Amino acid sequence: MDAAASPAPDTTRLAKLQRAVQHKLSGCILRLQQYARLLKAVVANTDLAGEPAQLQALRDVRVASVHKTTLGGLASLFMVGTLRAEDESAPALETDDASPGDRFWFSFQQRLAMSAERLEAITAKLKELVELRMSWCTTCWSALTMATSTAARPPWPT
Repeated sequence: MDAAASPAPDTTRLAKLQRAVQHKLSGCILRLQQYARLLKAVVANTDLAGEPAQLQALRDVRVASVHKTTLGGLASLFMVGTLRAEDESAPALETDDASPGDRFWFSFQQRLAMSAERLEAITAKLKELVELRMSWCTTCWSALTMATSTAARPPWPT
C-alpha cells in the first residue's frame, strides 16, 4: 500500500485518542445532567403545604419553578433548604394566617441532618460540581466561538 492510501499511524492513533476523550467527556456531561435532574427532583419535593385539594397544583407550581433553575441555583436551594447540621433546627413552614382554622391543612418537610463536618464536606463538593459545570460550559463556548469565527472544526464530533 502506498502512504497516500492509508492514514499515517500517528493520525490513526490521534483519532482513537480523540474518540476516547470524546467518549469520556460525553459520560461526564451525562453525569452532570443526571445530577441536575436529581437536584431538581429533590428540591421540588422537599416542602409541600396547603389544603389537600390544592396540593397537586401547589406541587406543579413548585416543579415548574425549579425546572429552569441552573445547577448553581439548584445547589444553593438544596444546601439552604434541605441540608442541616445536627444541632441546627429547620425553619417552620409559613402558613397563611388569613385562612380560617377550621380547614384541613397538610404540611410536609424533608431535611437531611448530619454532622457539621459532613455538611461542610457536602457543601464543598456541591460547589466543586457547580464550578466543574461552569468551566465546562466556558470551555465549550470558547471552542464553539473559535470554531465559528475561524471556520475551524469544533473539538466534538459534528
